[in-house]
Amino acid sequence: MSTSSIWSRFRPRPRNTLFLGIHIAAPIVAWMAGFSWFGVLLALVVYYVRVFGITAGYHRYFSHRSYKMGRVTQFLMAFLAQTACQGGVLWWAAHHRQHHRYSDLPGDVHSPKLDGFWYAHMGWMLVEETDTTDIERVKDFAKFPEILWLEKYAIVPPLLLAIALYATWGLTGLGWGFGVSTVALWHGTFCVNSLAHVMGRRVYETTDTSRNSALISTFTMGEGWHNNHHHYQRSAAQGWRWYEFDPTYWILKVMQFVGLASGVSRPPRHVIENTIARVSERAKELREGLAQRAESLAAAVQSARGSAPEERVRQLLQSAEELRTEMLALRDEKLAHMAERVDALVHELEARMLGETSGV
Repeated sequence: MSTSSIWSRFRPRPRNTLFLGIHIAAPIVAWMAGFSWFGVLLALVVYYVRVFGITAGYHRYFSHRSYKMGRVTQFLMAFLAQTACQGGVLWWAAHHRQHHRYSDLPGDVHSPKLDGFWYAHMGWMLVEETDTTDIERVKDFAKFPEILWLEKYAIVPPLLLAIALYATWGLTGLGWGFGVSTVALWHGTFCVNSLAHVMGRRVYETTDTSRNSALISTFTMGEGWHNNHHHYQRSAAQGWRWYEFDPTYWILKVMQFVGLASGVSRPPRHVIENTIARVSERAKELREGLAQRAESLAAAVQSARGSAPEERVRQLLQSAEELRTEMLALRDEKLAHMAERVDALVHELEARMLGETSGV
């Protein structure tokens, strides 16, 4: 979808006004406050605290339920996540669950493959179709009155954060601590929807275009291991190897240690090891094994062309039919050609059986 078509569908609504307003106001207020290294540090701290709310809260907990929290901690995590100005907790989780159900297929709310890079990055938030929340998708959390309250008054957490930062550090707190960090937070986390589907390595064969990116993981606290996540969504960890930077998971393990969370898990070993390279290696071994069986079968049929007993012909026919089924089931081009040869053996053996049973 082109950028022009995104803007043609834009309508002034509170969410869009807030989104564009902060983009305009943040640099102005930061300029009024003046540059300072303290302002930059404050922006970074507030940025990463809220990134954790998005990654650990909105994504790994409310969208995927990859670990457990008590009701009070659950509310505080939702409150922290909502300070990021990315919609209510139920709105976010419902749309993300829809993304995974239809990932890169019709129905996906932000697919760069179907709708273009910029629509996946931020355009999907600006159109009327994504205004509503499908409560049925998140009824597991909609049963909590306090979560419904947060959803209804989604503006309260970011507003309180902005007031607190201004009251504490004045224009520096408002411009750098809130404004600049909010804009950076939007585009940093949006990169998972856009860049993480077009940039990086595909370690696992998934039905979508998800990729792993160490760069994206550095500014999203581990969300850049997106191909890992699409391969196995129930894991609280998204970085599965020692070199895959995932501080969100590390913090969750600390929370589990002190009793604020439970069930913070990693995928089973066989899931981690089931990479494209490993699958390709196994497929090659399987191909070679089936090819050897085809050669042995052809040799056996050749030797049975004399006066082989009927039972032997039946056994060969059964073996040939099973081998042909296995080859075609793998949907491999090379095996498809081999299957044609096995198919010829099946026809020959069936003709032999027909001739023997008819007395020819």
